[in-house]
Amino acid sequence: MNYPNVEVLLCCSGYSKPYRDALDSKNGGELGISVDDGPDYWHDVYQIKQRSFSKPAAAIEAMRLMKDKGRDGVPSEVQKIIQKCIALVRGDE
Repeated sequence: MNYPNVEVLLCCSGYSKPYRDALDSKNGGELGISVDDGPDYWHDVYQIKQRSFSKPAAAIEAMRLMKDKGRDGVPSEVQKIIQKCIALVRGDE
């Protein structure tokens, strides 16, 4: 993956709403000078919020948003991960 974790991948792929919603004004102040919506920004959000929010709930909400967009809404990196898993199960790899 080109991102430090799946949460940053989801945020940079347009599924940041559950993570953005988890920020409050106090937490937002901890972000310093990171550029909003870039990988560094979302990594900082992840580091701050992992102490106080449900990662599974945020991921599920991101998946719901992805489902609403349909097949074209699945980030290419997620597609590649799924394809790799299928190939491993089939013994193609």
